[in-house]
Amino acid sequence: MMAIYTCPTCEAKMERNLLLFIEHTDQHIVDELKKKHPNWITEDGFCPRCLDHFKQSMMGKASELSQKYASVQLVNIGTREGKKRFVAGSAALVAAVLVFLWLRAGAHGKNTSLVLLPLFFASLLCFFQAKKNLCVVLSYKGMRNMDDGEQKIANADETASLRRESAKIIFLSFLMALAITLICYIIL
Repeated sequence: MMAIYTCPTCEAKMERNLLLFIEHTDQHIVDELKKKHPNWITEDGFCPRCLDHFKQSMMGKASELSQKYASVQLVNIGTREGKKRFVAGSAALVAAVLVFLWLRAGAHGKNTSLVLLPLFFASLLCFFQAKKNLCVVLSYKGMRNMDDGEQKIANADETASLRRESAKIIFLSFLMALAITLICYIIL
């Protein structure tokens, strides 16, 4: 198993070595980093995303790069936690399909298709959380779990951003679940 590294500038978790600076040509990037992160130690290195950000900011393209990585930065669960949500989403989807087949085989009224809504919602919610590595419950608690236990998020702006992104995930999951349930209602 690969070691998990934490970028000392953005705190991103990754399963590969951090970039280390050994060439004189990158000294201007090191200087810029030290201005923005005075506690950063050159030997600690940092992730490729931060390297790109600082290179681009020095060329005046920081806002473009920030938009590109905006969704990448909004994570609060690691790979293992994401896999748990994928498994839970798969289980909820299987349950929804089985209930749909049971409803279709029996002489149940069309309104009974509403029992599918929470199953589809749970499934989609889990799938979106797994895809984005973002747990909505942890977001609202102001926590993260990067596969090494829950930890409080110190940055209030990050917590607020995670909560906004979580609200989007919940809303999108509900809309899609509603649409799928409506299709099931029509089919039944």
